[in-house]
Amino acid sequence: MVNYLGDIKGDTFTVYKAGYPRNASHTGYGDKIPTEYKVIYGNRHYRVYAICWSNAASFYIRIKGERYFIHDYDLDNIPAIHAADHA
Repeated sequence: MVNYLGDIKGDTFTVYKAGYPRNASHTGYGDKIPTEYKVIYGNRHYRVYAICWSNAASFYIRIKGERYFIHDYDLDNIPAIHAADHA
């Protein structure tokens, strides 16, 4: 079963741009590619990672060793004002 972060009952999260970290993958492929996004979930900030083995990627965060995927539209709809505050 795929766990989506937005489907956790009663919990909300915020996505913002935090700048690009160094990518350990020279090819651009892998299952833990760091992205420019971070998520505020509860009182913590989590880096958003990507899984990419072809020409499409899936985005997720890790909470207690478990992957919680993020819908693409959550990343596409980041308010510009909020993104600028955290840059």
